Amino acid sequence: MIRILSDKKNMENLQKKNGLSLFQTIIETEKEEEVLDYFPLLDFDKDLRIGFSGTLGSGKTHLIRSYFQKYYPQAVDQVRSPTYTYYNEYTLPNSVYHFDFYRLNEREDLQLIGFWDLWEAKKPIFVEWVERFPFLLDLCEWKVEIDMLCSSRFYRLKKNSAP
Repeated sequence: MIRILSDKKNMENLQKKNGLSLFQTIIETEKEEEVLDYFPLLDFDKDLRIGFSGTLGSGKTHLIRSYFQKYYPQAVDQVRSPTYTYYNEYTLPNSVYHFDFYRLNEREDLQLIGFWDLWEAKKPIFVEWVERFPFLLDLCEWKVEIDMLCSSRFYRLKKNSAP
């Protein structure tokens, strides 16, 4: 079951008319493929930011791998959890960065791992455990929340109105 809390087509028409992303879309579903259908294709000329939050084992890396499987199957073998390396760089036509903040605690840690340098590089970035640094949520264009209930996942996809 998918629950759309803002009409995607109307939002896209308004965005085209105004040239701005002023509206937030929230999708709630139990089906991963429905979430992936709403993800934008990576625009390598943009600094696309997607933040992922959820408990340990909820499927953040799995969803990112599924995204690559759907849109960039040639790169899916590169997608691994960056928990111990802090981030991975995936080479498609250009670089895409995948961060995992699970082991980070302080803002200074972001500087130590080179996060801000890569953030300023204007490349697409996926951030797992983004909720560990709440100020980053407002800087992400998309936010994905994954909740586990028994053995089922529940996804909430949010389009930030002004990242």
